[in-house]
Amino acid sequence: ALESGNFVAHSKASDLPACDIVIFTVGTPLSNGNTNMEMLVRAIESSKTFISNNTLVIIRSTVFIGATSGLVRDTFAQLDISPKIAVYPERTIEGSAILELTSLPQLIGADDSSSLDAAILFFESLGVESIEVLESTKAAEFAKLAANTFRDVSFGLANELAQIGQHHGIDSRRTIKSVN
Repeated sequence: ALESGNFVAHSKASDLPACDIVIFTVGTPLSNGNTNMEMLVRAIESSKTFISNNTLVIIRSTVFIGATSGLVRDTFAQLDISPKIAVYPERTIEGSAILELTSLPQLIGADDSSSLDAAILFFESLGVESIEVLESTKAAEFAKLAANTFRDVSFGLANELAQIGQHHGIDSRRTIKSVN
């Protein structure tokens, strides 16, 4: 991708040329029980030199339901930009992203057909064969939160079972492996 010029990396946003597709995947940590959107807003604000109305913007960060149709669009509007926007929730296991990109059904949501069609075309060009279209950006944001919650509950349950097993002198890993 580097040799063909289809992928470029820059250390400063202001050095980027105009882009057809931009993927935002920045941290959105919880702060006092609320999603801290500061890094995403700053990333969007720094993109004004390389994003236009024709750019496809893909949100991969974990955001609250309604963030894309509200805060993200409003931030672009303050920059006088109305790009195509889709939410494509990142829900892969760390270290397995490339494998899961082609093996897991990928979820995508957009609020208009132009954004949705552009996002589907982009991910199909990457070899993604299984795309599950959700009805909106809010539905995609909800799907991401549901996937994270399921994963957190699963980890929490495994940790609780391990503690119970340890308390009773049971090899909980072996027992859980047998159950699975």
